[in-house]
Amino acid sequence: KELLRSVALKLHDLLRSFMLWVLSAGPIPSHIAIIMDGNRRFADRLGVDRWIGHIHGYEALMRTLKDCFDLHVKTVSLYAFSIDNFRRPPDEVSALMDLMQNKLESLIEKEGIARSYGVRVRVLGDLALLPEGVRKAAEKVMELTMHNQNAVLNLFVSYSSTHEIVRSAQKIRDDFWYYFRHDVDTDKSGENAKCIMKGNRDVFGSLFGHDVDSVESGRKAICAQKDCSSSFGYAMDPDDSGEKTSCMQDLERLLEKHVTEKEIERHLYTESCAPPELLIRTSGETRLSNFMLWQTSFSHLAFSKVLWPEFSSKDLFFVILEYQRAYPALLQKQQSCKKVAS
Repeated sequence: KELLRSVALKLHDLLRSFMLWVLSAGPIPSHIAIIMDGNRRFADRLGVDRWIGHIHGYEALMRTLKDCFDLHVKTVSLYAFSIDNFRRPPDEVSALMDLMQNKLESLIEKEGIARSYGVRVRVLGDLALLPEGVRKAAEKVMELTMHNQNAVLNLFVSYSSTHEIVRSAQKIRDDFWYYFRHDVDTDKSGENAKCIMKGNRDVFGSLFGHDVDSVESGRKAICAQKDCSSSFGYAMDPDDSGEKTSCMQDLERLLEKHVTEKEIERHLYTESCAPPELLIRTSGETRLSNFMLWQTSFSHLAFSKVLWPEFSSKDLFFVILEYQRAYPALLQKQQSCKKVAS
């Protein structure tokens, strides 16, 4: 039995090496995103506790990551836990959090994949929603791998794409008002109001077209127009006439120019990564489930019927082969859209 097992393992390794060699002859996606679906159904099918299905899912993840990094895929993004998953039964969520903490720590062990392949691990999402132990493990992993440069592993936890896009818009707003926010400098009667702008005096003057009086050693500037007042960071008319002051009009025009596609992408969790070229979802579901909706506009979508714990090198081989067949059309589409945008 031991001899047969040894022969089977060697044959498996040879077959895997052959498949990777075949794939390397064609275009390899530099960024692969994966929705790992089917752990619970796998456990239900075996008649075991669902946390056992998640353990088998982790084993499938390690196999797949090794295949990806051996193919020199630069970035792998994994949908590990969505914000909606917190609605699952408390016992299951607790078991998942314990498993996540344990497996995050194992990534940086001596034989862990982060060290073996020189992978930078980034845990992305609303980490404030995570239990303290998981959050600290995530922070530790990110800190210890931040200088690894061979590849990037994005783990999306307590994440949803709509939450990410809203967060990006809020950050654009916060950045804008940090530099151009109005404060109030007025007497009790509301007369002789002046708007106080945070930021550089010269920048303020060039953007709004009227002179400013510098205060506090240039860290703030006061608009020279006496009729420009503000409340809660927005310029308003001091006499309640309903008319907008020139500062308010200039602010609106500036904000409109500031909110762009490029700025939204700059504030996404994935701002330092190129968009995924291939997105894989297992278990036969053909939904994105609120995962990387912005980033996957031009990704090739591959839906595998295999449950995630059963996903193997063979399954990855056929998915990437499918991507390679679609690659010319994908490239043409991306290039045509870039021309339209420019």
